[in-house]
Amino acid sequence: MEHVKAMAHHQPDPVCVSDRPAWSKPSSFALTRIDHVALNVRDVEVSAQWYHDRYGFTVIHAWTDPNIYMIAKGNIRIGLFEQKRAVPVVEPDHHLIIQHYAFAVDADQFQAVVDCYKADGIPHRIEDTGVAWSVWTTDPDGYQVEVTCYYFPVTPKAGD
Repeated sequence: MEHVKAMAHHQPDPVCVSDRPAWSKPSSFALTRIDHVALNVRDVEVSAQWYHDRYGFTVIHAWTDPNIYMIAKGNIRIGLFEQKRAVPVVEPDHHLIIQHYAFAVDADQFQAVVDCYKADGIPHRIEDTGVAWSVWTTDPDGYQVEVTCYYFPVTPKAGD
């Protein structure tokens, strides 16, 4: 027990030492991508099927107790965390939440997404953002899902 107390009081040496606030210092490491987003859902099987039917995601791993599915398509991953009694956030504009997430498609695939939504009777809206076309829908748990295609290739500027 004494060993545990000693460990609890040990503070590791700081990795990034600076007189500037941590949020203002550029990182010294390279992130490669977002690994996954995690969504609380009421039924992992219903959600996994919805993402499969709309976008071709498949279950790549499943855990039990609690029920969690990791679904993927290519290098895009979503963690589905079953919360049977979860309810959507009322008035999302007044809460700190992930507002939506977006999948990218090439311009020649955008209309196919819209056509699939129409054929499946999926409610959706189309928006021209000024730099891209987007089509919006909601998943079975009310998450806003955007599929977007930019008017031009999106390439970061040097130093961004």
